[in-house]
Amino acid sequence: HEPAALQLLEALHKSGVVLNFSTSSSQDLRDTVFIKPQDVLDTVWATLDVSGVTNLTQLNKKLEELAALEKEFKALSTAKLVLDIAADKEASRNIWIGGSLPIGC
Repeated sequence: HEPAALQLLEALHKSGVVLNFSTSSSQDLRDTVFIKPQDVLDTVWATLDVSGVTNLTQLNKKLEELAALEKEFKALSTAKLVLDIAADKEASRNIWIGGSLPIGC
C-alpha cells in the first residue's frame, strides 16, 4: 500500500490540496504533510511582509518617536541657550571685577 499512498500524496501535493516536500533534505519536512496549504502560505507571506504593512507600521511608530524626541530636543536646546547666556554673563562679570572669591581660597 505504501507506493500507492506515496503516489496519492504526490498527486494531492501537485494539485495543491496538501503540501509535502518529499525531496527535502530535512527528514522532518519529508515526513510532514500540511493539510492546510493556504495557512502555510499565509504564514510565509506574513513573515516575509511582502505587502510592507509591518514595515510601514514600524516606520510610522519610529516617526512618531522621532517627532517626540525632536520636540524634547528643541526644549532642551532652548534651555541650554538660556544657561549658556547666563554663564557667559557671569563669566564676563567675574573677569571684569576680578572674580568673586578671594585669592587663596
